[in-house]
Amino acid sequence: MSAKEHDRVVGLLAGHLLASPWFHCPGVDGASAEDVVTAAYPAASAAGLVPRLAELAARYPELAAAIGSFFRNEPAPAGMAG
Repeated sequence: MSAKEHDRVVGLLAGHLLASPWFHCPGVDGASAEDVVTAAYPAASAAGLVPRLAELAARYPELAAAIGSFFRNEPAPAGMAG
């Protein structure tokens, strides 16, 4: 994944988290947007509060591979992949 694709994926996922009524982040010193997305998106997805990865890939086909590789190193909770 290119750096540009990576930044777009982080922005996309962060946007969905921020739009979710579930997500609340009062402020985290030293945490990057990527840290927050990596920690919070899987739980929000498993709870059905943000789009699952397959839905994101369908909505953004130009980022489908990048979306998949973003979480490749993170174990996906049950139900997140589809």
